[in-house]
Amino acid sequence: MRFVWTWLTTLFGQGKSDKQKPFLGIRPQDTEKPFYRWLTVFILGLSITWMMPRGRSLQFSEFKEGSISSQRIVAPFGFEILKSDEEYLRDRRQAAQGVPPVFSRDREALQQVQNQMDQFFREISRIEPGQEGSGEWISDLKRRFPGIILSEAGWILLAGGIRDGMDWAKLGKESKTIVRDVMALGVMNEAKAGFDAPDQRLLVDEGSEEAAYPLSRFSDVEEARIKAAGRAVQAFPLPPVRNLAVELVQSFVRPTLKYQKELHESRIQEAQGRVPRSSGFVDENEKIVDRNERVTPEIRKKLVSLETKITEKGMQGGGIRVVLPFAGRLAFVFGLLFIMGVYIRLEKSEILEKTKSVLLMSLIILLTAGVSFLIFKIESSAQEALSGQLTPAAMGAMLLASVFGDRIGFTGSAVLALLIGGIWGNDFDVAAISFLTGVVGVLVITRMRNRRQLIQAILMMIAAYLAGVTAIG
Repeated sequence: MRFVWTWLTTLFGQGKSDKQKPFLGIRPQDTEKPFYRWLTVFILGLSITWMMPRGRSLQFSEFKEGSISSQRIVAPFGFEILKSDEEYLRDRRQAAQGVPPVFSRDREALQQVQNQMDQFFREISRIEPGQEGSGEWISDLKRRFPGIILSEAGWILLAGGIRDGMDWAKLGKESKTIVRDVMALGVMNEAKAGFDAPDQRLLVDEGSEEAAYPLSRFSDVEEARIKAAGRAVQAFPLPPVRNLAVELVQSFVRPTLKYQKELHESRIQEAQGRVPRSSGFVDENEKIVDRNERVTPEIRKKLVSLETKITEKGMQGGGIRVVLPFAGRLAFVFGLLFIMGVYIRLEKSEILEKTKSVLLMSLIILLTAGVSFLIFKIESSAQEALSGQLTPAAMGAMLLASVFGDRIGFTGSAVLALLIGGIWGNDFDVAAISFLTGVVGVLVITRMRNRRQLIQAILMMIAAYLAGVTAIG
């Protein structure tokens, strides 16, 4: 980023150029050489070419879902019907959801907690009622049992209970029973809400084998502590001992089921690896679509699969066939840029004589194409039906008109519409709407003079979008 910023500062720097320091040996006055203008256009063309769809031919791009076929298409060879990216990702998600989470049972956890509770209450029982220095003893107890989280009121009650001869034997016995019963049911070390378990079941490694259990049979730590607190309230209904018992049992509850994350994820990967990329097969000479037949989603899927297979066969053939698709996209992009350049040369030749102007125009075109490319990717993954109508062609055309004049804006709207249509896979509908909204945007921006006209401009842009969508259907 610093490199780009320094270069732009050198190019657009203020003040006299002879007083500015060269950057990478390039002086500001050197950037006005034709080489840098050609380099800017070359980088622009390559960037837009990279945004064009790859991996399949576009000879059937006119056959949109719901359109009427203009010709009969028969499979020239047998091929698999590929799933769309959305279908394939959906099947992979379903495969992942079909793998139950795996836990291993920690058989020593319960015994360790019981031993810790015995030691804790044993230490308490050693203090004689009324013994001095119980406060210091409690502080030492905090350091020795850091896992026991009590409120200040609980610790004060603990110290006061020692002096008053509280029945610690009963408190210890009931607390150990509650914690043992809750932990014996199975306490997960991960929150239950984080698992989308199939049929609400999970696997528990019992040592010699894995057993499947309902997810509802077990509790996570938070749920187990709530159960333990409920039992403590029943055992000690009267405050303040009730509050102390609740805090004690909640502090001692520990997980007994450990989530085997790596094992679970490896099984998910295996399940997803078994998901087929195809959903069917088309035999050689099988009819795909007939003349005047409506293109259904299944027919469209077959045509896209055929396009992909044709491209794969071309790539396997080697030689010039490997570079022909890229060369075609490159010729398309640079052809449009050449036509626009010729018009600018005839209309306002001074624009092409300044590197700053060429760079600014290239950035506007690149920004518009880049945003359209991102919308196309979002539309492909999310299947948003109206995303194609949200391409920023009007924004790019309005910027060109504002900076370089309305005639350049009209020409730019046509070039941008064709570029965006190419980025969307030769989508004529998107190109038509982009051109319409671009032309309206140029008309609006060149006639806007006050705040009231701004509201009219917004309404006209909305009307242009709606008219384009309605016309295309």
